[in-house]
Amino acid sequence: MTTRAASALIAVLLDGNAREDERDDAAMGLSAFDEPAVHAALAQVATDAAESELVAAGAGESLAELWIVRGVVDRTVFERLVPAARAEVVGLVGHRAPMLLPEE
Repeated sequence: MTTRAASALIAVLLDGNAREDERDDAAMGLSAFDEPAVHAALAQVATDAAESELVAAGAGESLAELWIVRGVVDRTVFERLVPAARAEVVGLVGHRAPMLLPEE
């Protein structure tokens, strides 16, 4: 079950009418919640080519944080990341847990 705080942040992240900075803050805040709904929402944003670079990058950074904690990168999501999100994942995971990155 998704916590109330995580649900609130997901709602902001996925709200296309919310300000970009609010959505980015929500994406960053979600890194504190290792829950399936959080992973799904972050992946949705980080793989959407129509998403703003700022929000996609924030979602990518939070996914990277969650993947580092779990000790595994979701390769299916990783392969679909938009460039801004992928850059965040490669930078963060590459620095803190390079063995988790898929071979390219």
